[in-house]
Amino acid sequence: MERHSLANYLPDWREGRVAGFVVVVTEVTQLRKTQAALAREKQLRLELEQRTDTLNQLLRERDELIDLLAHEVRQPLHSAWSAFQGAEAAIRGNRMDSANDALVQARSMLGSVTATIDNTLAAARLLAGRGTLTLADTDLDMLVALTLGDLPPSARRRITVRSLTAVRSALVDSGLMRLALRNLLRNAIEYSPHDSPIQIELSEQEEPPELHVDVVDTGPGVPRELVSRLFERGVTGRQGEQAAGHGLGLYVVRRVMELHGGRAELLTPGTPPTRFRLRLNLALDP
Repeated sequence: MERHSLANYLPDWREGRVAGFVVVVTEVTQLRKTQAALAREKQLRLELEQRTDTLNQLLRERDELIDLLAHEVRQPLHSAWSAFQGAEAAIRGNRMDSANDALVQARSMLGSVTATIDNTLAAARLLAGRGTLTLADTDLDMLVALTLGDLPPSARRRITVRSLTAVRSALVDSGLMRLALRNLLRNAIEYSPHDSPIQIELSEQEEPPELHVDVVDTGPGVPRELVSRLFERGVTGRQGEQAAGHGLGLYVVRRVMELHGGRAELLTPGTPPTRFRLRLNLALDP
């Protein structure tokens, strides 16, 4: 069995001179074992504290997301319900134009609810560290078409697609990429003038080989003071507004692109037209 001892050499003074040394040997095996046990206990305590802090953070974020759902979903659902009631009354009164307007409004409200739920679930998945990808070779034209189909007809009429690339498909998680593109389009719809044009532009670059998906609108631009934290969770595009639990859209966009080995960026800080770009690396597997 390994043992540890501590030797102390004490001078033996005689008539003012060192005549030799007295060696005092102390058994310290148990002391070393105790010190090692205390060090292990300290390390385990630190790891437990770190895990506790992480768990508490996840619980706080879960509560924020639940609060967001409660706040953001309740009002649109009430509005959609009221619109359906109005449509029902208009149909009974044979006022078909009014019924159609009410149904369009209801669909818009339900689209807002769906977007909020999608972003909240995606954010919860990403925050919990379960950001795994289901990759497949995805047709880009089909991806864009499906994303446009998620939007109300009034918004789709504003959007044009311009392809400047020979790339026709990419290895992506189509569900997450569709969500990221839809978030950019919804931002463009919300923050640009009513009925103003919005463009999706597909392009590529050779070095490094990248696919670019741009969303361009003619809104007032993103305030410069928000640019540096625009893709953080909780930041919105409104002037100076930042509220906990809100602003999930661009955060989800950033995390989706990071999972794909790419990135999201704003190319036109502070000046219109506003151009957001999704950069997807075509040379490397995510």
